[in-house]
Amino acid sequence: MALPPEVLGEIIGLHVRVVNATHPGYVGIEGTVVDETKNLLVVETPAGIKKLPKPDIVVEFRLPNGELICVDGAEITVRPEERTKKLWRKVHARSSHRK
Repeated sequence: MALPPEVLGEIIGLHVRVVNATHPGYVGIEGTVVDETKNLLVVETPAGIKKLPKPDIVVEFRLPNGELICVDGAEITVRPEERTKKLWRKVHARSSHRK
């Protein structure tokens, strides 16, 4: 499954909710993404900072326009800068086809 372009870019600052997980304790955690690494989402919740392993969760991101996107964390288990580079290449490939 291809990732939506909205999730290929920056996800820090987006609202996130865990909708499924290999560990039942992760399900239902929601808050704002404050940091990420290759394997972790760091989420600020009312109960404090939670570090969630990307490969073990399915999350729902709320985009700035209010749209909800469900993403398997395993699909975003890459370094954030590599995901952003992929978006940049995808956008520039489209613009070069238009010329």
